[in-house]
Amino acid sequence: MQITFLSENKDKINEVKYLLLKDGIKVKAKKFQFDELASVNLEDVAIGKARQVGAIMSEPFIIDDAGIFFDAYPNFPGAFTKHVFKAVGYDGIFRLLKGKSRGAYFKCVIAYKEAKNKILTFDGACRGTISTAVEGKISHSSPFNRLFIPDGEDKTFSELDAERTIIISHRAKAVRKLVCYLNKFKK
Repeated sequence: MQITFLSENKDKINEVKYLLLKDGIKVKAKKFQFDELASVNLEDVAIGKARQVGAIMSEPFIIDDAGIFFDAYPNFPGAFTKHVFKAVGYDGIFRLLKGKSRGAYFKCVIAYKEAKNKILTFDGACRGTISTAVEGKISHSSPFNRLFIPDGEDKTFSELDAERTIIISHRAKAVRKLVCYLNKFKK
């Protein structure tokens, strides 16, 4: 089986390829320019993207949308994670959380479009805390990885090795749900 993953983010593509290939599912990455829906709901954004692509593409594909959510600010930054970080950077994030709960979680929603035009969603979350300092390697596509310490860990996502991240990440949890669904139809 092969699925097209619509993304330009190399880190996401590599993670999804690794996870799906373990189950014999090949991934073909493809770029697509979306008119992104302005919604606080990740599911709405992922489904909106899938509808755009589904209007011109008939093969099975997946799209994801992900964000970080702060306990101190319900539903924020969420679907607007990238825009909030671009606007305020690390210093702004630290100011927003000063004296507030540093609890947070990453969430990922994968929209899967089957050949029958049915769109299904699969989600995954990873709880943790926001660190008090920027740690780990720079990731322009996932700057919050340098701040987020998953529960049960003492390092940020950026400091953890790829094998550990792939086990506990929000995206990995969503992909595993997708794989469970796809495995129902294997012969």
